[in-house]
Amino acid sequence: MFEFKCALTGIGSTHEMFRRLFDSMGPETLLSHLATVVRANKADRQESIIRFASRRVLDSLLDSLGGMAEGMVIETYLTFFMAGTLRGPAGQILECRLPRILFSRKGAWPLLQLAHRRVTNKNKTTHHWRVDPNKPERYLTFFPTGNHCPPMSLSDTPDEASLRALRPHNIPFYEYRQSDLDIPHIPTGYYQPAHGSQAAFDGFLYDQPQNRAIVFQCTTAKRHDTKAAGFDWLREAGVEIWFVVVHGGQDLDMVVAEAAQWGTLADHRFSLKVTADDLREAINFKLKPQCPSFLKRVT
Repeated sequence: MFEFKCALTGIGSTHEMFRRLFDSMGPETLLSHLATVVRANKADRQESIIRFASRRVLDSLLDSLGGMAEGMVIETYLTFFMAGTLRGPAGQILECRLPRILFSRKGAWPLLQLAHRRVTNKNKTTHHWRVDPNKPERYLTFFPTGNHCPPMSLSDTPDEASLRALRPHNIPFYEYRQSDLDIPHIPTGYYQPAHGSQAAFDGFLYDQPQNRAIVFQCTTAKRHDTKAAGFDWLREAGVEIWFVVVHGGQDLDMVVAEAAQWGTLADHRFSLKVTADDLREAINFKLKPQCPSFLKRVT
């Protein structure tokens, strides 16, 4: 569970407008036991303070804004990113938009490999990982469904012939509850938690033939503390783990920190850079979760 709080100004974001928006969204905004709070700034009615009880509420709000307002959200993200004190809210926007960003790209995502650098204290409880410039990039590519090839591929070099033929695509996209998944008996696809309140809130790509999960965690800071709750349960299920930290601009200078007891969770670690152009490309890309009929139980 997390709370998202930000002030939106200069885009007609009056208190009354946001209140009407949430009222029109109906029961779907009640996605956690905490309420969504919208209150006016006492000093200026043109500014609203919005506190979201879960990531899914924020996602629902962003989905309702439309293309033009979505562009404003991106500019807000960039403003937050440039202001160091507001990088937390920027990271939440990046996390909500990650599936769209990943799948709207007409080409391969270059993944930079991370290498172990050093232990940061005498008790050897924290390890640091950084991009290793000596290791080759890997390329993650998504393909349209129904074109007689796997929905995604990982390779040492991008397949230029296939990339030129790519079009916007729709890899299977599911919302799930952790207790419902019967791994490894689930299909290949992208899995996003149905509730932001569950402990393992990280989305992951599951490659069924390889029994491999690519787990994504987002950050807008120069240091990212790995959250093992997002994928330790996958390791317990015997899944090979590829961990990818998605960032909004840091590259060679970014540090990924891990507690020592988590060091064996991930088989491979990578860094993926998302730019403002990547966000803009995803503005009009629609992605609707499918109903996962293969779950162990239906809730």
